[in-house]
Amino acid sequence: MKRPIAVAAAAVLSAALVLAVPQGGAVAATPTSRVGTAASTPVTVTGTVWAGTHAGCLIMTVPIPGLPIWDRLMITYLLIGGDPAVLVPGARVRVTGVVDNSIVSPCAQGHPLLVSSATPA
Repeated sequence: MKRPIAVAAAAVLSAALVLAVPQGGAVAATPTSRVGTAASTPVTVTGTVWAGTHAGCLIMTVPIPGLPIWDRLMITYLLIGGDPAVLVPGARVRVTGVVDNSIVSPCAQGHPLLVSSATPA
């Protein structure tokens, strides 16, 4: 039997992720394969770049837009491409790109964001 709270939380998170994607560097790890089709809606997010769990992987975790602050739901992007001089761990940046969940990456962390531009925030 499923717990009502867990089911409700999963439904809210799923809905939030679907809503977050349309609104919205120097990664050594490159995609190894693709499954499905790529997204085409540009995403712009501002946050701090972090080193991923695997060498050469860069991630950014940001609040999901449109939700109350007390929900604290976050989405993590795997940054693929971009300017290596700008996308360094610890840097606060504004990144624009396209989320492509068809990418299978050795980083295994976050939604792949193909970075088209990155600037210091």
